[in-house]
Amino acid sequence: MISEHKFVNSFTSAWREVMPLGDNYWRKQNLLLLPKQAVVNNVVAPSIRGLVNELAFMSFCELLNSAALMGPRSSSAQVIEKRVSTSVKNCVKNAVSYINKLPFSSELSIADVGPECTREAQYLVRNLLKFFPPNGTYILRPQFSGCGLLSACEGDLISNACLYEIKAGDRPFRISDIRQLLVYAALAYAKSALSFDQIGLCNPRKGLIWVMSLDSVCQAVSGQRASDVLSRLASHFESIDTTQ
Repeated sequence: MISEHKFVNSFTSAWREVMPLGDNYWRKQNLLLLPKQAVVNNVVAPSIRGLVNELAFMSFCELLNSAALMGPRSSSAQVIEKRVSTSVKNCVKNAVSYINKLPFSSELSIADVGPECTREAQYLVRNLLKFFPPNGTYILRPQFSGCGLLSACEGDLISNACLYEIKAGDRPFRISDIRQLLVYAALAYAKSALSFDQIGLCNPRKGLIWVMSLDSVCQAVSGQRASDVLSRLASHFESIDTTQ
């Protein structure tokens, strides 16, 4: 079995077949993107930025999963700020544990998460809450069953029939991000469980968000309908050559 990340970043011939126009399409899309929220300045070292990103996402999910931002005083900026700060601090231990389980990651400890880390995470959480307000309806960390040699995996969130991936790195969105969304869509399609018809990317660090219908993306990158593209991707999951 292989992960979705392995499939996304490898198997070049399969991706050329499935989305031959993908690179050109995505270059044009990136040129059209402008920040919708404040850009978060990079303060922490790049070596610990992944931890900060995960910490922010965990805190964001915790806040949406709880009633922490709801109630008659939820619109108060001071109240929201305090709850975001508390949530970030509560998630430090789990974020460190998660990062330490990733392949090729350096061993980190709670002591490595200083005030600058939690502060930067709070800025990211605030931007995420502006993109995805707490009064919305969300499926957090949606699960996708495996198919063929592709392992089961999880996305970031579904909102209003749109599957979003959160990419908080200090970089533009990449064609690999679109591939990842299409992999999740193909896994759902293969199980007749496709519950979204749009895909989106959000970068709370750079204040960017991008949303497009699944069918329009598939037409643009392949000249085919979404059902044809997703079916073809699913067939590749069944015939993966893991020696690549």
